[in-house]
Amino acid sequence: SAGPAATIDGLAPGTYSFYGRAFDAAGNQSWRSGTASVEITGIVDLQRPSVPGRPRVVGQGADSVDLTWNPSTDNVGVTEYRIYDNTTGQVVATSPVPSTTVAGLAPTVLQLYTRAFDAAGNQSWRSGITTVEITGEADDQRPSTPTGLVLLDVNGTSADLSWNPSTDNVGVAGYHVYDSATSQIIASTTATTVTLTGLPAGATTVYVKAFDAAGNTSWRSNLRTVTIG
Repeated sequence: SAGPAATIDGLAPGTYSFYGRAFDAAGNQSWRSGTASVEITGIVDLQRPSVPGRPRVVGQGADSVDLTWNPSTDNVGVTEYRIYDNTTGQVVATSPVPSTTVAGLAPTVLQLYTRAFDAAGNQSWRSGITTVEITGEADDQRPSTPTGLVLLDVNGTSADLSWNPSTDNVGVAGYHVYDSATSQIIASTTATTVTLTGLPAGATTVYVKAFDAAGNTSWRSNLRTVTIG
């Protein structure tokens, strides 16, 4: 090719590893480039990847947000995810794996969604939208304390609990349920209900804390004792 692009036709099915060299009019050639592996299946890939999960905020800074989502599947293989700003339709981040950090953001409210891509350029339908507020300031404010922790039901070695929701200046990301005797987290949820499973025989006293995307946690809720057996 005379330019920095080429189409190679008539390839038999198999895996090829390509590299390039540049030549000048005197026949001098460059060192070779890096290699790129390509699998030729003999079948044109026209199938979209499946829809990726809605982006979830797992961390947030003054000008950045950490995201993760459930991965897509594809008949050949997903090669890339792109995060879009729904307001502008622009790509704000790309990642080969189902997580990324979007950084360098000005204070604004973003509506973000994800698409998956395969090597043939097929793209999935878009995911659901997640709204993220970028304040330009580090979030160091605790969510409010969850209240009204109650025991709804005990069945075998499991127990259903419920509580009143917390509030936060940016947004509550979820709740951790703790064993008060050990201060260990025994369950996590984004809802205001949870089912604890595999509880030991006897009495287990628990409490709940809310947390936000910046990792701030609330003060603990009231205690509730679950008795098994």
